[in-house]
Amino acid sequence: MIAWNAGVHFPAFLQDFEHWARAEEDRLADLTKSLMQFPTAGKLAVGLVVVGVVPALAEEVVFRGVMQPNLVRFFNSRHVGVWLTAAIFSAIHVQFFGFVPRLLLGLVLGYLYEWSGNILMPMAAHFTNNAFQLVLVYLAQHGLLSATLDADVTPVLPWPTILVAAGLSAALLYVLHQRMADAAPAETSAAFPPASL
Repeated sequence: MIAWNAGVHFPAFLQDFEHWARAEEDRLADLTKSLMQFPTAGKLAVGLVVVGVVPALAEEVVFRGVMQPNLVRFFNSRHVGVWLTAAIFSAIHVQFFGFVPRLLLGLVLGYLYEWSGNILMPMAAHFTNNAFQLVLVYLAQHGLLSATLDADVTPVLPWPTILVAAGLSAALLYVLHQRMADAAPAETSAAFPPASL
């Protein structure tokens, strides 16, 4: 999916936008490369704070803590609120050739918040996502992983790994959804009538 999104081409009348978006993508890729140099464990620790902790706290407060509840109330629909927030979350990163994977991340984070009712859940998931990538890069840079991780190349994970991760994520979301439904069925149905898709 990442490779598909990165290879998207726009129609002729949007060529100026595509050129701008690709230039912006290249600029941000250079910035990412400079932030992802970890010659020491101390630099990794700083990276975990700058790229892991700060975005997890700040972005989740803004997107899931403020924007999403307001959109849910405005549209009177949890699904519309979660999807719009995820789309804005993805677009605000100004990396349009990674829009779809980031949209999916935003959806997972949004539903984690909706179904758990606890902002710490998406914060922890966001931090874990960012920190996992940084640790993989650190391990690869120090020869502790056989794979070479390069920001210019989309890493391909083995299908069993992808399926296990997707299955665990789906199971977690299902459990959270069930816990929320069991905890307050009357309150939920009164505050948020069933949304139609």
